Amino acid sequence: MKRIISIVNHKGGVGKTTSVASLGVALSQIGRRVLLVDMDPQGNLSDSLSVPHSGRTLYNALREGRSLPLVEIKPGLSVCPSSIDLVSMDLELGDRKGREYILRDLLDPLEFDYILLDCPPSLGLLTINALTASSEVFVPLTPEALPAKGLG
Repeated sequence: MKRIISIVNHKGGVGKTTSVASLGVALSQIGRRVLLVDMDPQGNLSDSLSVPHSGRTLYNALREGRSLPLVEIKPGLSVCPSSIDLVSMDLELGDRKGREYILRDLLDPLEFDYILLDCPPSLGLLTINALTASSEVFVPLTPEALPAKGLG
């Protein structure tokens, strides 16, 4: 049974992307099949794992309802890349019926042991899609007041 985990905090700079990359690599090293989904329009996860910036991205899959583009980084570890186009998701999908379940439906047929969702530092439609698709939520924090406020 696959585990889908959203890594989320409304505050930026608390280690969401670093947690996703580190956990994903570690899980793949112990033989788990892992998919990392870069849901942040900044694309830092894609950049940090040297995912090429050509072709389809998460944006295309969400907008068109077609399968997620997967880039294999190494055996057992794949990434669904991001693009800056994701900034328009709230506007483009805002009135679509079932808009909060688009990602869940795209992830459902995939066969991975773990799917880790690197969420943007916002509570918009991308994060809502991640949360509705997830079976678990991981909230990284740094020991400071503002990141703890983002937990609320």
